[in-house]
Amino acid sequence: MTDIHTWFESFPRKCRQIIIIGSAALCWSIWKSRNAICFQNKYPGDPANLVFSLCYWIDAWSILQKPDTKAQLLRASGILKKVVVEILNKSCGWSSWRRLEAG
Repeated sequence: MTDIHTWFESFPRKCRQIIIIGSAALCWSIWKSRNAICFQNKYPGDPANLVFSLCYWIDAWSILQKPDTKAQLLRASGILKKVVVEILNKSCGWSSWRRLEAG
């Protein structure tokens, strides 16, 4: 693969819209988080916030999709939420960014 276009074209046509929406939601979540840091001096208190923001935008934009694409997006968003809750669980020692900074 020489570029992103070739990589993108390697996916089945059905998957491409899901990839575009997920990528756009990820970029938008990062952008919103960056703006909050730069302009409002608001730093994320929890690493899960970015993932939950991503899921929020996927859920919001899924409304605009055809029923089968909408179902796939909502399923993917639900899986992401479950995974982040399990991985960044307080019982596993992940309570906030402050814990990460403390080492």
